[in-house]
Amino acid sequence: MGAFFTNVQVRTSNLTSVADAIAGWIGQIGYALTSEVESADRTVLLARNGDWVAVYDEAADTGAAAVGDVGRELSSRLETYAMTVNVHDSDVLVLELFRKGDLVDCYNSAPDYFEKMGDVERAKVAGAVELWRDLLVGGHDESDLAKVFADRRLFCEDNLAAIAAQLGMDAARVGTGYQYIAESGVAETVAVRFRLLERPGYERQVVGPPRLTLPWGADRLPPEYREQHSLMVGSPVQLSALCRNIGGASRGVEVIVEGDGLARGHVKLTKANVVVGIPREREFAETALVERDGCLVAAFPDIAVPPGIDGDVNALMVQHPDKMVDLMHVSNVHVNLHGDALAPGQTTLRVTIVPVAAVDARFTRELELVIEAAAPRPLHAESELYPHQLAPLQGRDTQFLLVSFDASRNEAAAFASVLAREWFGTRKNLQATIFHRDPGAAPSAGIEVPWKRLQETFIHEQLVCVAGASGGFSFGTRVLPSEIEDQPTFAMWMNDPHAPAVSFLSRAAARAMTEARGIQALMTCWSWEPSFSLDTTPYESVCGIHGGCTLQKRWLTRFARGVGAGELWLGPDLTARVDCEALARVAAVAHHDAVLAITIPDDQDAIHAVERALAPILPKSDDYHAF
Repeated sequence: MGAFFTNVQVRTSNLTSVADAIAGWIGQIGYALTSEVESADRTVLLARNGDWVAVYDEAADTGAAAVGDVGRELSSRLETYAMTVNVHDSDVLVLELFRKGDLVDCYNSAPDYFEKMGDVERAKVAGAVELWRDLLVGGHDESDLAKVFADRRLFCEDNLAAIAAQLGMDAARVGTGYQYIAESGVAETVAVRFRLLERPGYERQVVGPPRLTLPWGADRLPPEYREQHSLMVGSPVQLSALCRNIGGASRGVEVIVEGDGLARGHVKLTKANVVVGIPREREFAETALVERDGCLVAAFPDIAVPPGIDGDVNALMVQHPDKMVDLMHVSNVHVNLHGDALAPGQTTLRVTIVPVAAVDARFTRELELVIEAAAPRPLHAESELYPHQLAPLQGRDTQFLLVSFDASRNEAAAFASVLAREWFGTRKNLQATIFHRDPGAAPSAGIEVPWKRLQETFIHEQLVCVAGASGGFSFGTRVLPSEIEDQPTFAMWMNDPHAPAVSFLSRAAARAMTEARGIQALMTCWSWEPSFSLDTTPYESVCGIHGGCTLQKRWLTRFARGVGAGELWLGPDLTARVDCEALARVAAVAHHDAVLAITIPDDQDAIHAVERALAPILPKSDDYHAF
């Protein structure tokens, strides 16, 4: 996850004047100054930053106020320049330059990030360097700033630091926000604190008996809505029911579970836990479910249920979004049920949460369970898996080839570019995404396919992915460079796995392994596109293998990347580890000098038989962690 922060840089060295301007402005919009830290509703931190003063507003940093309003107001009151900084997820940097209250210029490092902009709109946020001329420090001119504006880095904070240097600012004072400072601190920071004059409704709590109802937001769901859970026989069950208290505080709840899913043996539930209140400050208890009158019951006599908030939704209208989220959870009662799925079918469970102090205030939630038969698992799959993890291996939507080479990048790129042109060269509506060798450079996404220099692009870039509705191809290694060299890898996929596509990929696999020094190749049909994840296949994922080393030569010559209906080609190192006679008894095999081609039918028993024969080269989670 990237960084999120805002700040305002005011062109003055007089910190006191900035503090006075902030106090005057915020004091006019319903606040009063306070010296008490705990009672403050809004805090603004100030720090000297060369010929500037850095302003970190709690409300702007959390989205409760617009940072542009802060910048405009301060530049107007102080009759100077102010630059606002807004960083979104380390992907987008937005700068606004104000002078005496007027917006002078705007720079957006990624104008199409949220939605596509037209040429006119994009030009307005490109950054007009001549408007920043008076702010540049010695040694920098407009051309230097133009280069930074045009250079989109992987982390936009790098662009921000370069801009800060040209404006005479300390990058550390520009590259942070109120939240980060509050957590870690910044030296020589001055705090200006404010308290709301009209107290918010959340400070009032309900008294009286407890009353349980739907959680925030769920009351907008249609009455017929039933929460549905997809489960799989043999997999663990984790179900939940959530409500909130809109009455007074109480102690003790009881959880009752009933429904035909229990009587018919679809699921077996063994324990329940209750989480009450704000998650990070939660009160937690767990106990076994016991049978009583045909139901399962869990008693929590000592769990404290917090009171509801007086004023309902209006009471949440506070300045701080984090506080708003806390208030949405503060009186929640969250029940989690654990067990196992035993038999396929569709069934319903009713989960009732009963306050001990007011049994009539009970809350019931119906859960629809769809339990699928146990899906076939790879030989070395991890024990606890969920349906969505196995689903890509069961689908038959995408025919693909994945091959890694024991050849130079140049040689592999030459071979791969030929294959890409043969199948996709005349197809339209394809777009390319290029991850550059420079790890600090942002990827080039949604660009035209560089057909005329495709081989050169394959050679010099980290990863090239071209995709459209009909399929696509990728060449390279992992998205980010590794210390240990990865082997060049090529993937090709077709989203309409018809006979010509299968035939083309089969020939491509043969050519890669017999003519282009392939280490191994997998051609099969799953509901998965290799695209950006050349180092992780769904087969590997369910076996507890999650990329990183899987494109290194020592891994590729030791372990196969997967097994599926279609073809698996093994180079000399892998072939030497396999009992070819045992393999020939369960699959069609063909030797091409030291290369072995295995044809695997689309039959689960046959796939399992091939897996058993290939067991010495199929990795386990322990192999991955030991690598």
